[in-house]
Amino acid sequence: MPKRTQQQDLANDLLLPCLLFAVLGGMTWAIRGCSGYGAWEGCIFAGVTWGTAWWFIARNHGESQSRRYASGWIILALTVGIGYSGNRGWMQWQHFFTNRIYTNFSKGEFETISSGYGFLWLFIAGVPWAGLGACLLAWCGDRQNLRVRDWVMRIGCGVGTGLLARYFFELAPGLFLPLHSTLAAKYADIQANPSLIRLVNDSREAITHSGLYLGFLGFELFRRDCRNAKLILTVGLLNGMGWAICQNWRWAVDVWPNGNFNWWRCWESSGGISIGLAFGVAFYLVNQRRDLKSLPELKPSHQTLFWEKYAAYAGLIVGLGVSIRCGIKGRINNTIGNEDYWAIDVDWFGGERRVSHPGIS
Repeated sequence: MPKRTQQQDLANDLLLPCLLFAVLGGMTWAIRGCSGYGAWEGCIFAGVTWGTAWWFIARNHGESQSRRYASGWIILALTVGIGYSGNRGWMQWQHFFTNRIYTNFSKGEFETISSGYGFLWLFIAGVPWAGLGACLLAWCGDRQNLRVRDWVMRIGCGVGTGLLARYFFELAPGLFLPLHSTLAAKYADIQANPSLIRLVNDSREAITHSGLYLGFLGFELFRRDCRNAKLILTVGLLNGMGWAICQNWRWAVDVWPNGNFNWWRCWESSGGISIGLAFGVAFYLVNQRRDLKSLPELKPSHQTLFWEKYAAYAGLIVGLGVSIRCGIKGRINNTIGNEDYWAIDVDWFGGERRVSHPGIS
């Protein structure tokens, strides 16, 4: 077989993966904001799509794999990682780009703030939103099997750093919340300034997720796994910069002042395109094919293949199951007017709560 040229490598390992992941991101992230989806449920749809695509283009047809990140666990990893990251908001920071920090949006009450805070907070939001999925993806390509205590340390580093970040947020909110010293009285009187409630909550979650991301990254750096660290850093930093550049499309109103268009939908799509491009670049940097003849035996054991297969099934069942359910809810909402019709909302700490349509017991 002739040796592939550098141009062929760029096309197959960089350009095409970037195009694939970006197109999938633009579609699925836009659906995230549609009726029936939203928050983590919409992100699960994006996660299972990216995970399946990554696994499909990375995997060989045999048992031996020439790419490091080609495990069936990847589908479940990105489904869970991207889905968990989506369990927070981002709408409060968009107003910073217009130099406003709303204290009571319904009454039009706001204070003046530098637009630089918008770039900063969308970067802080974007890094772990894609980066946590990359952390779990990195776990699917370990060079050697980790012992139980290694997994405890890996997970403990992320969870511990996340809890520590949350502790510091609660201990010294002035270090994190925008204009906290200037608006201390308004932050203290949440009842009179209800818009600050969501700003505080969203900022707290963004800082907590950033702590998780940095903890998982720190473990890979500590064990000197440069490829895992490169994967996590590439996805996180590129998406953080991409989201900051997109600015929630707040700039579009100035470019097309007479346009009557839902610019937020453009942001939803471009936000997913940014994540897709980040994963595409990472695919090229860390997941190049290796020469099987020059490497030690890469054929996985039957037990490894068994668990990989069922991990792939689990990722598809969870991801597609949640996505189909959300699609049905959205359809019912558009036709009947109540998306909770026949729905079962699961409270993970308090059991199931059945919601029935008015008039139906």
